Amino acid sequence: MAFHESLNARDRRLATRLEGLGDVVVGFAMSQLVIQLPQLGKAFHVRDAFHVFAYFITFAVLVTLWLSFHRMVTQGFKPGRLDLFIVFVYLAFTSLMPYAMNANFSVQARFGSGVTAAEASWGIGIYCGCFFATLVTSATIYWRNLRRAWYTFDDEERDSVWLSALRTTSVGAAMLIILTADVIAGPERASYFFLLLFLPMLVIRRWFKKAPRSQPLQQLKSRVSNDDDDRRT
Repeated sequence: MAFHESLNARDRRLATRLEGLGDVVVGFAMSQLVIQLPQLGKAFHVRDAFHVFAYFITFAVLVTLWLSFHRMVTQGFKPGRLDLFIVFVYLAFTSLMPYAMNANFSVQARFGSGVTAAEASWGIGIYCGCFFATLVTSATIYWRNLRRAWYTFDDEERDSVWLSALRTTSVGAAMLIILTADVIAGPERASYFFLLLFLPMLVIRRWFKKAPRSQPLQQLKSRVSNDDDDRRT
């Protein structure tokens, strides 16, 4: 919070409005998920159950994206031109997640019954592509925030942003592998690579959850001023 208070009034107000915009975008995306659910009749098909399962998976993804956006704009964020551009790209792909879910899971539910492997591959590509874009943009903001407010953060804030930056970067790399496997090997083999999403998160949480320690900015400033006094004397 110390970095947020160091911003001028305009930047603080803009960061707050961005957080509200993120709430609106994610809320609208969640409502689109409900609209895309199938209309159930007397018969309940396996395809409908698969679509409902996809709804809850994508809802959980949107909740994760919403929490990530809250951390992005409240921990070391400064609304410069580049940061604003990256944030709006992040929100644009977040709003596309319901469409990507429908494009992917509706095709996968019909795979093998008139749906070609190319169509199934395209469905996975759309979903993973949107997810990958949100991971790349959020990782970029996290690393910029970490660099910007490294000495202003207390240990808890620094560890939180550090963990978020590493996690989104590693999961983004795993998602890129899935996209590559989908293009080269096809959708069936690409689905096995989804297990890679859990491995980097476990490794990071076990061995890299603490950021490198550093002295607070105030101590560095006092040391520099003391050195200047010594030179003068």
